[in-house]
Amino acid sequence: MARFPWRQTWSDLAFFHWSVPVVALRPWVPEVLEIRQREGVTWIGVVPFRMEGVGWGRLPGLPGHTNFPEINVRLYVEYQGRPGVWFLSLEAPPRLVVWAARRFFGLPYSRSQVDLVSTAGVAQSPAGAEVRVASCRLPPQPALTLRARYGPVGPVAYADPGTLERWLTDLLRLYSVRPDGSLWEAEVEHGPWPLQPAEATLEANDLLSPYGLDLAPLAPEHVLFSRRLPVRMTPLRPVAP
Repeated sequence: MARFPWRQTWSDLAFFHWSVPVVALRPWVPEVLEIRQREGVTWIGVVPFRMEGVGWGRLPGLPGHTNFPEINVRLYVEYQGRPGVWFLSLEAPPRLVVWAARRFFGLPYSRSQVDLVSTAGVAQSPAGAEVRVASCRLPPQPALTLRARYGPVGPVAYADPGTLERWLTDLLRLYSVRPDGSLWEAEVEHGPWPLQPAEATLEANDLLSPYGLDLAPLAPEHVLFSRRLPVRMTPLRPVAP
């Protein structure tokens, strides 16, 4: 089996980020993981995008589950010097995806109605099309929502080492904790992020409300856009000491 059998493409993706004191996020991260920080703070990200071509190896994707919008709320952590992403929540519509991710991978997915539409050819900015996203968690969960418009306002660039843009995006590992308390990880492989400076208007954002953070959830401090990035991943597996 190939080392990175999972394949997918992330499209029309935005990074909405807020800086947060590390102590404010400590209750939401397992003690086994260190929270990464930069210049005395860490960051929390809300990331809407479209998953496309989800599949395993050369097998065809499961009908109805290969293309769907998703929204992640993510933090930046490391284990024994290996940086990665810790998810506070993941929103997606397909029932089977949500069930399997929670049951077998320990990832905190919630089933949500998510609509993500690019206005390419309708409302084109000089740098690219605007994207509109609207989501709401489905009952019996609390109806947490995100409604936003975003789009690029400058040319594609690749983040240099040492920059905040590189720190926020170039994470090639995700972590998960199983019900028995064991730490698992998946590795991610992709080319350099084709990033663009972006603007966003958030009309509603309840996705950060469960965490009691003292920030303005409708005003991200930092916004980036990426049109398309093919990605491969390993399965989740127990973390080697």
